[in-house]
Amino acid sequence: MKLVRMLLPPVGAMSALVLLGFSILPSGTLFADPNAYVGKDKGDWFVADNWDLKRVPTADDDVSILGKTVYAAGNISACSLHVAAGAALHLGSSSERMNVSATIEHDLVVEDQGKLYVYAGELEGFAGTPESYPDTFSDRAKATAAIYANANVLSIGGDFIVQEGGTVYPDNAPLTGTPVFFKVEGDFNLTADSSISTTGRGWGYIDRA
Repeated sequence: MKLVRMLLPPVGAMSALVLLGFSILPSGTLFADPNAYVGKDKGDWFVADNWDLKRVPTADDDVSILGKTVYAAGNISACSLHVAAGAALHLGSSSERMNVSATIEHDLVVEDQGKLYVYAGELEGFAGTPESYPDTFSDRAKATAAIYANANVLSIGGDFIVQEGGTVYPDNAPLTGTPVFFKVEGDFNLTADSSISTTGRGWGYIDRA
């Protein structure tokens, strides 16, 4: 695997990352169970009744979110994940900065007007204030290693496709710079007029074979 650091530029400066054209591939597998989100808007991923199959999605499910915002404050898995038009998925938390991960066995697709937010975790023991910097970063090499060890990882076994009008928001921890990792085994397709938004803050790493 080759690890490539990508400091994502502000929206509007993404032309170097845009791939013109993409392949529409089957996002799941023949034997996966379709499991659509049917709960209320701004609902919880981990409530079983919020899902069509009355259970929280597993690695055996082709998961789709249609027109709703869903919050996942914990580790999630799916066979495939489809964030449809007008839908949004928040992985992690911008306020609590928890360490979470997502494992998608096949493709992850963000449709036109779909939104995917991935929030970074925070260093263990870091008090979360500028005053705590001297203790946390007294050993710079150790602190740097800890920053990347605490990165939240979104692992995608297939393709990561952001369709026209879709947006991905990687949100690093503002005080320590702890990033988000997108580990993509297939192709990373950021199509024309889609974006990775870095408004305010946000950066991540793309790890591809």
